[in-house]
Amino acid sequence: MGRTNPIRFVAVVLAVLAGTSRVDAAAPPSIPPDAVAFYRFDPSRFDTKTAAFLPLALKLAEQAGLVSAEFHPLFDGILAASVAGAVPHTVCVLDLDAEFDEHAKNGFRITQLQAVLVLESTRDHRGFLSTLGTILSHYRAEGEGEADGTQELFDLPGGRRAARFRNPASPAWQTVEWASLGDSFVVGLGSGSLERWVTAQANAAPNPVLELHRITAQHEPGDASFFEVWIDLDELHEHMPDILAQGRPRRMLTTWQLDNARNWMFHGRWKDEFLVADLTWQRRSESLDVVARKSLTLDHWPGDLTLPKPEGKYCVVIPIDLRASFDRVLAAYRDTLREDKLPEFDARVKQYRIKQRSAYDALWSAFEPYVVLSNDPPPAVPVPGATTVYFELKDPRQAMATQRRLESLLVQFMTSDDPQRLGESAVRHERDGNYYWLQLEKSGTLRVPSWGWVGRYLVGGWGPSVVEANRKKLGGR
Repeated sequence: MGRTNPIRFVAVVLAVLAGTSRVDAAAPPSIPPDAVAFYRFDPSRFDTKTAAFLPLALKLAEQAGLVSAEFHPLFDGILAASVAGAVPHTVCVLDLDAEFDEHAKNGFRITQLQAVLVLESTRDHRGFLSTLGTILSHYRAEGEGEADGTQELFDLPGGRRAARFRNPASPAWQTVEWASLGDSFVVGLGSGSLERWVTAQANAAPNPVLELHRITAQHEPGDASFFEVWIDLDELHEHMPDILAQGRPRRMLTTWQLDNARNWMFHGRWKDEFLVADLTWQRRSESLDVVARKSLTLDHWPGDLTLPKPEGKYCVVIPIDLRASFDRVLAAYRDTLREDKLPEFDARVKQYRIKQRSAYDALWSAFEPYVVLSNDPPPAVPVPGATTVYFELKDPRQAMATQRRLESLLVQFMTSDDPQRLGESAVRHERDGNYYWLQLEKSGTLRVPSWGWVGRYLVGGWGPSVVEANRKKLGGR
């Protein structure tokens, strides 16, 4: 078909692919039994009223020249998340294979991938197409202003029409496909991903292993599931046994105690106004009808917190050992490093334990052993992670000392206030509002996350307004 501008291409296929305006409800898709992994999120009970604003704001920022090309992937990810987070959606990895490659960043390269993003909505799909067109427009041939790839229409089983975008110089697994299927808008990654997905839905059958995990998680009548994550480790071991048997993948499985696991599943559900989370998994050393379970959250407000229960639509209370959790984060980060980077990292950790461990331990022990999450105030992007986070000091008399201790630990990550030195991925201090934020990109447009003190409470979230809103509510306590 030749090289064409993706925006024009999207406009041409609108009439073919876009559905008519209908009720915005759709049944969850069926997960194929041989799926490698999937994730599903249902935001219907969360606040999604602001969901349409962020995509518009990001597009306007790009048109005004505020987003440089090097940060397009970051903005594209937020843009896609803001659209997906407004409707129930599923991401399903249908196939995955890789092989060792010493020149690759992770020590291996993907040789096969088929995955789909399913936006479970029967409403008009034109908005989804517009967002997809914006993202595809960022991948152009230098100096030509056009997408560096070819695009075409093709037929799916059952007579549906679909579109495909591919760079001939890229591997087949980087092909992007999309189609409006009436009750959903589906974006596929990998050549043939949509055909495989549509065929699987036509031949849908119950998945007994998934149902066994759901039963083990003890969902009670009236509890509504809103979030699920599934990884079939047996499938991964079958597809790429050499990759998982050594190096970083092996270290990661060992750190998270999944080296003996057949599979792993995360369950998130509503229990009144509380969000409750559980983990379930199966071990290779046990029979196929045995599923282990661990609860991660409380379904009630703990009496030893002075923090008033947030006024958001949901609340998550996580009992946590902050010191042990920090150690797990260090171990998990170590697992992501190449072998040649480990000695340097281990030396830095050893130095940290000698010089700074006591300061960190004093910081962790100053807080109550809970983390509280809520959507108070409602986030601009209704997706997992766009939440307000609360920590509470055990003794309010230690507030100033703890603030100074935390600031002294952050100094090593802080950059100059000179706006010409933005974009160093470090902590910034906004003195006017007395809050902190993480530098993600050069312009400073994204101040995500931001955090600040409110008396004995440390409050963080998706932007500065989170800190300010909570200061108004909690400032007098």
